[in-house]
Amino acid sequence: TVMAAPFDPDAMELSDAAVPLVEGVQSFKLSPSGSLAYFPGLTGQGANTELMWVTRAGDATPVDEGWRFDRGGGNVGWSLSPDGTRIAVRHRGQGGTNDIWIKEIPGGPFRRLTFGEEERVPFWTPDGARVTYFSRHALEGGDVWWVRADGTGQPELLLEASPGFAQGTWSPDGRSLVLRTGGISTTGGYRPGTRDLAVFRPGVEQAATLLVATAEYSEQDPRVSPDGRWLAYVSNETGRDEVFVRPFPEVDAAKVQVSVGGGFGPLWSSAGRELFYVDLASNMVAVRFDASAEFRVTARDVLFAIPTGYVRGVGNSSIDIAPDGQRFLMGRSLRGPVSEGEAPRMVLVQNFSEELRRRVPR
Repeated sequence: TVMAAPFDPDAMELSDAAVPLVEGVQSFKLSPSGSLAYFPGLTGQGANTELMWVTRAGDATPVDEGWRFDRGGGNVGWSLSPDGTRIAVRHRGQGGTNDIWIKEIPGGPFRRLTFGEEERVPFWTPDGARVTYFSRHALEGGDVWWVRADGTGQPELLLEASPGFAQGTWSPDGRSLVLRTGGISTTGGYRPGTRDLAVFRPGVEQAATLLVATAEYSEQDPRVSPDGRWLAYVSNETGRDEVFVRPFPEVDAAKVQVSVGGGFGPLWSSAGRELFYVDLASNMVAVRFDASAEFRVTARDVLFAIPTGYVRGVGNSSIDIAPDGQRFLMGRSLRGPVSEGEAPRMVLVQNFSEELRRRVPR
């Protein structure tokens, strides 16, 4: 809702209460001549994301018809439980705080799991008993916490870190946690070389140790394979983001470039027979491989083009996969175009300054 209030420039304060002018606005500009231009947004509770099931053929249906949530800003992420019955998301509630919530599917409740101020990027432990997440006010990431998924007990701090972490993945045995450092933010993005991969073994170590790290490039989007033998991740060492695979945990034993022409967001099928990624043209690509000895790519197939308006990008965790490997969990943004060829609609209100003077007396 666009609000306006009279302002006293001498006293440098509002001289009366604010009044609503236009509802359902995503962004707006006022011209010097007194016209208002705005892009319509959502009214109500601020829901801006709808989670979708997308088949290997690209057919999309809502995960839960009519259910939407506010994913907030900054690092984006949601995660499907290992049994496929629950989704952990970061949701901005009515109080303005970003917390971890659980959605039971299909048709189940949407319940709050954490009660802090800034939690983000949840992901499940392999047994589905806990949700791991990052917490702290920082663009560069946060401390690592976990909490029981049924809501009992209190959240527990797993790892305190500075500047912090922003992505993670468990090894299938639950003994190792591979983390991506948040990186040091700059005006144009992140300082090269400050996004690295580290490994932490809860109960064994007191701190994380670097796993894959370079001084010039960024490593991110870590995913350990279901059999625990391989680590997929993204690096821009070639000059653009590409998906690589290394043995795990002996990451220096070998390295294989999986994507061709750019890629990010690697996902393993639960059976461990395929690796998926998104190419730079926003296509979902399926990779078949032979890992009987060394890791060797045998085929790459484009499955479907991801429509405009779906959330995706390197450095976040916005795509997951169902246990059967036949559907992808993806988020559709409700603030922009939602299909190919559909452009956001702009509304122009001429002589808006006259309405402003009428509604907000000075």
